[in-house]
Amino acid sequence: MNSWICNNEYSFNNDNFCKIFDFYVLKTPVSNVSHRGITFKKRKFRDANEVLNNMKKAVPELFLVYDCINENESIIEKLKMNGIFNHLENPFEYAIFKKQNKLGKTESFFYCIRCALAHGSFCIHEYKKEIFYYFENIYKEKGKHSCTLNARMILKEQTLLKIIDLCNSKM
Repeated sequence: MNSWICNNEYSFNNDNFCKIFDFYVLKTPVSNVSHRGITFKKRKFRDANEVLNNMKKAVPELFLVYDCINENESIIEKLKMNGIFNHLENPFEYAIFKKQNKLGKTESFFYCIRCALAHGSFCIHEYKKEIFYYFENIYKEKGKHSCTLNARMILKEQTLLKIIDLCNSKM
């Protein structure tokens, strides 16, 4: 598996980056991940499905290539099936991620973004005056040389911010 090389610059002086990092890492809606986390229920959503349905309305273009796969499926194969082979020169939004143990599909989406940001496996690129975040979530088991790819996503900064606003809309 070829990992993305995520070593370009980012800045905590950038208000949008700070808002994204704060929400997805520190105030994540995924239960039992951060002491500062604010779950969907605390955000006054019935459940994660309500959040997902609202996301589909707010950012429908994201759901053109949005796939939560099971643990035994290959993200690389799903990427290839969708014509995605490498770190894209002409980015478009997509999210392919594995369902995480004990989490639902929606929580797994948020968790994979959280892990990519928290572990530094992200890049930020500008393309045609839009900012894109490239996320990769890899799990490496201690004592083993192989890694498991849990997610690859490219999301527009504006999509990430819309999702934050949506999740905070009832608070």
